[in-house]
Amino acid sequence: MDQKYFIISFTLLVFFFLTNVEKSLGCHPSGDDHHGHDGGHYPQITGASFKSGELTLTVHAWEGRTPPQAFGHFSFRADSGVAWRFLKHPQFVNGHHCEEDGPNEANPFTSSWPFDASQTPSNTWFDIWIAVYTDCYDMEFGSSAVGCKSYNLHYRGWQPAL
Repeated sequence: MDQKYFIISFTLLVFFFLTNVEKSLGCHPSGDDHHGHDGGHYPQITGASFKSGELTLTVHAWEGRTPPQAFGHFSFRADSGVAWRFLKHPQFVNGHHCEEDGPNEANPFTSSWPFDASQTPSNTWFDIWIAVYTDCYDMEFGSSAVGCKSYNLHYRGWQPAL
């Protein structure tokens, strides 16, 4: 009987350890883009500018709602032909981690993203595509995915000569 008790206890301990380690170290945002109940309110890119090898991006969520908490599928392409992909898979930003809000989440949220300086657009129109995640929540016990509302945004801007 002691051996069965030990095996069961050990198995439960390992199970809880693995689910908590996966959740705390391996969590990732998972988007849900079906939210027609938002009344047309969604995050917007309110500014983007380049300097050599760096993009500064500002994203603003509507007032009174959760600020941007993760970005994904993030890239730019300039009419001059240069392009860069910052993120393929979503990652938390703005101090957010898993389903926990960051202590100083900002709205609007401004971030800087380094890239190959030879890809810096100059004196051209450019486009940015990004998935913005807000309102993140814990999906289920033991899951590494964190549910979030996701919004696929597009921004077109002009970059003057550097």
